[in-house]
Amino acid sequence: MHFFTHYDLNPVVQLVMDKIFPIFSNRDYRWMNEFALKAVFTTLLCDDTNYALFSESELSRGYADLCLILRPDARDAALFDLLFEFKYISLSKGQLKNLDQLSDKELRSKTVIKKSFVDAQKQIGFYSKGLRKKFGNQLKLKQYAVVSIGFERLLFQEISDNLQIKDHPGSRAGKPWTKQEEKDLMKKMKSGMTVEKLSSILGRSESAIKKRVAILKKQ
Repeated sequence: MHFFTHYDLNPVVQLVMDKIFPIFSNRDYRWMNEFALKAVFTTLLCDDTNYALFSESELSRGYADLCLILRPDARDAALFDLLFEFKYISLSKGQLKNLDQLSDKELRSKTVIKKSFVDAQKQIGFYSKGLRKKFGNQLKLKQYAVVSIGFERLLFQEISDNLQIKDHPGSRAGKPWTKQEEKDLMKKMKSGMTVEKLSSILGRSESAIKKRVAILKKQ
């Protein structure tokens, strides 16, 4: 799937809006909630070859909506662990009208939607700490908040990890490069891995990686 190559959730969101949401009728609204939204994304993102999937996983005395954790034999691949938080806003509760006439930017400015994203971000921050405590420095985490407004619109936001490289439990920031690290770095660079992904895997800042690559290329 395209998502696991680029980690851009937009094509997945567009697929849900274009192909899945139109299937539902007004009668389905009585059963629509965050669980139903999660079920849709779990089905679309189910990759049990590379990931172990967890729904409502208990983390830091809370329950994360959906976690995709890399299996041990997939840890060296250019893949990330994933954390999702879903929010559902009913049309009546949100008091939102003429949704088809509003841009994504206009929708995001609505109080009820802004609040949903803020709440999701807080929960993601809470759960990510639990994941780091559980999986340690092997964790390579990407985080997404997904907000659905009825069956009409679907918005998402990738939540940046507030835990900076220098504070990461697996950080190598400021430490001398080992020969093995340099070998792994050049091997992964030649395979086409991005600097961003290398930063997450190696525990080094992007600028440090660029400088080291430049030095190694001159040798």
